[in-house]
Amino acid sequence: MSFGHETIEKNSALLVLLVILVVAVGGLVEIVPLYFQRSTTEPVAGLKPYTAVQLAGRDIYVREGCYNCHSQMIRPFRAETERYGHYSVAGEFVYDRPFQWGSKRTGPDLARVGGRYSDEWHRIHLDNPRDLVPESNMPAYPWLAKSPAEAGDIEKKLRVLRVLGHPYTRSSPTFRRWARRSKRGSRGFRDAELDHDRGGIRDLHRHRAVGLQRQGAPRLRRGRPAALRRGRGYAGEPRGESPMSDFTAGFWDYYIGVITVVSIVACAVLLWGMSTQRVPGGATTGHTWDEDLVELNHPLPRWWIWLFYITIVFSLVYLVLYPGLGSYAGSTQWTSKGEYEAEIKQANAQYGPLYEKYAAQDLKQVAADPQARAIGQRLFLNYCAQCHASDGGGSRGFPNLTDQDWLYGGEPETIKASILNGRNGIMPPLGAALGEEGTKDAAHYVLSLSGRTSDPVRVARGKEKFSAICAACHGAGGKGNPQLGAADLSDRIWLHGSSEAALIETIGKGRASVMPAHKDFLGEARVHILAAYVYSLSNPQSAGMPVR
Repeated sequence: MSFGHETIEKNSALLVLLVILVVAVGGLVEIVPLYFQRSTTEPVAGLKPYTAVQLAGRDIYVREGCYNCHSQMIRPFRAETERYGHYSVAGEFVYDRPFQWGSKRTGPDLARVGGRYSDEWHRIHLDNPRDLVPESNMPAYPWLAKSPAEAGDIEKKLRVLRVLGHPYTRSSPTFRRWARRSKRGSRGFRDAELDHDRGGIRDLHRHRAVGLQRQGAPRLRRGRPAALRRGRGYAGEPRGESPMSDFTAGFWDYYIGVITVVSIVACAVLLWGMSTQRVPGGATTGHTWDEDLVELNHPLPRWWIWLFYITIVFSLVYLVLYPGLGSYAGSTQWTSKGEYEAEIKQANAQYGPLYEKYAAQDLKQVAADPQARAIGQRLFLNYCAQCHASDGGGSRGFPNLTDQDWLYGGEPETIKASILNGRNGIMPPLGAALGEEGTKDAAHYVLSLSGRTSDPVRVARGKEKFSAICAACHGAGGKGNPQLGAADLSDRIWLHGSSEAALIETIGKGRASVMPAHKDFLGEARVHILAAYVYSLSNPQSAGMPVR
């Protein structure tokens, strides 16, 4: 034969060239056109590039190998969007180099985790995950709180990203700030840029809590607005169009179609040539080993060739039914978005009446229904257990929901309002106003309110300061104020610790606690059931549950 596998095998350069050509076909069709598709190269509406601090946090995220366990890609499946939020679209990641897509889920997806938890939650979780989630197998990163974040190469990164098309300009505040710092030889971040923490743990949490802020909350990643309810797409997402219909030029439709069809035809021609080729009996490939060991040139079995023919027929049928030839959407008009919306519609039709039935009932009545509590428990484990623990017992910095101590009140409607609209608890820092000694005096007075060991001299001095500054929120006797979410300081229930050091830190530096709103993400019907379950945790008798 003039040209066959014998010719290819004896010419290594030709073999390498043909292998590269065959392997490149997939990339030419699937990868190259993405660089000329608007939905993959243009940011969604409102998307902004990372700030310098977020870039530093992202570098720490990659350096510590967080991507080995956590993906940043929510796929268009109901099971994922119910837990994590709206599915990811390519336009969200145009400023990520490299992007952190994937399906590895040793830990939860982080694409929208920023809007669900407070800054304090992220710091505690990175320092020791088991302080918040006892069942967690995530390793702790305590050294990040002590290791300063290096900032010396930030300007270079900004310059490189600018070359790659990121909208950093020489006149932008981010670029000017880091250019000045680079000239001064500064290596770290200022306190003002890292709030009150100079450690790498703050940068990393800023990347996770701000740079990854795509969860169902009004404040999304770097200021980007987005639709939050299930089934609704992001601003800038193609709607009702073929996923391949937003190319920058019509050429790419023909490019994809021609390469795809030519590849299938070439495979068919090759098979036909192999099946019609006649090889004389006893013919060899010309390879001989150990003087008499030869390689016979036998044609492929017919059944093997027919298997390849079947794959060709399958591919042609597929291209008729489904999108694969440029803008041609296929006779079925199938899209992943359409399949997702159909799945959501089916789930709403199946479960909607059940949610509506409970939504029409009183919260205490729902709390007494075993089926409703089982649904509420599943909602709680998905959306609340990360802060309040799987049994509702709370964790460091997050309230225990099984007792009768409530910051804003424990009535069913109040609980529902907290879940629907969220809460922002602010304890202002008083260190500057009180001074070091005054802060200690106030801490000892607070200790005395709950009968804990305290210094009588400091208690006497602290009482005056408490009456002048703290009583406005916590009341004259420190009993708290549910209208403001001010804690009762006279009991022995402490959210951030009851030691002298913990109280001095709280009074001096303040606290900022955030309970995210779930109205847009879960909807009122689901929140109604969830609120009834939370109420049952602290009122087991009224809910018909055994008292623990």
